[in-house]
Amino acid sequence: MITSKKTNIEKLQNKITHLKLDAFLITDPNDLVYLTGIDLSGGYWAVITRKNACLITSKMLFLQLRKLSPEIKVIESKNTVLELKNILKTMKIKRIGFDSQKMMHAVVKNLQKKVNNVIWHPLQNIIEEFRQVKTPEEIEEIRKACKITMNVFKNIRSYIRPGITEKHISNRIMELFYRNNASPAFLPIVASGENTSYPHHLSSDRIIRKNDTLTIDLGAKYNNYCSDLTRTIFLGKITNLYNKIFKIVNNAQKSALFVVKPGIKASFIDKIARKIIASKGYGKFFLHGTGHGVGLDIHEAPGISPKSTVVLKSGMIITIEPGIYLKDKFGIRIEDTVLVTECGYELLTI
Repeated sequence: MITSKKTNIEKLQNKITHLKLDAFLITDPNDLVYLTGIDLSGGYWAVITRKNACLITSKMLFLQLRKLSPEIKVIESKNTVLELKNILKTMKIKRIGFDSQKMMHAVVKNLQKKVNNVIWHPLQNIIEEFRQVKTPEEIEEIRKACKITMNVFKNIRSYIRPGITEKHISNRIMELFYRNNASPAFLPIVASGENTSYPHHLSSDRIIRKNDTLTIDLGAKYNNYCSDLTRTIFLGKITNLYNKIFKIVNNAQKSALFVVKPGIKASFIDKIARKIIASKGYGKFFLHGTGHGVGLDIHEAPGISPKSTVVLKSGMIITIEPGIYLKDKFGIRIEDTVLVTECGYELLTI
């Protein structure tokens, strides 16, 4: 097992002890990757106790999982819930925690009904709290993902021209990711013309025209870790309104970036960007938070939003992405992936 993954399990074990639990059940695919380094799109559950760990999986994945995780006990099971009950009984587990936000309600009810020899403790953000601060190994993977993303964007810029569709560009972006030994962290957003006024537009068959606004939101996933980048460009002669809105959004992003450092509240970063946009009369057209965390998930903690209570720490990786969206006209968003450093920040999407 990679040293950092072993450390991640130990952090959870310390938390289990602190919470006076006997064990913790993990079912979320990316939480499992964080703890074990093994990505099987879920495919297994993990039971972490104060001193030990075991994985429960199907016959189909048993040999593969055992090979990938020689230091953790792997149990083959035809019935995961029944096997879990037996494991907890054998280990004399009485109190077990789980993430109530990441486990479907029906699954929870089934567990509580069938695994009734323990007390179930619903908790939130236990592993997410650990995942917010990246290890040096994680930072390096995200740095590589960002480099691939920037290379793909630079390549796609020369490919964009009037007469091709949004889907055409989106498909080309994905093809380039695969050519660079990566995969898309999410379905690329390619929006043109009035479609740019929708923050999460689904790339369509709309044909790109001369003098269109074009927003491209893309991110590579490399060794399970994501990156995120958005750029808005204009195809043709830049209008006065576009130039005005672009300058406001650009200023909002630069001002938000300027205050990024350890000890700063995430909500304060959002406030800085939002205040600049509102001061120019476009506050109601800023339709989302200023950013989010990036890691194993493309959107994860910490959220950079008005209600966020998170205080930034060195090692967090976030996005800064203010935007203005004018209905039936166009929208502009500028997004970069940023590493919080001991002294401030490092722009990873350069």
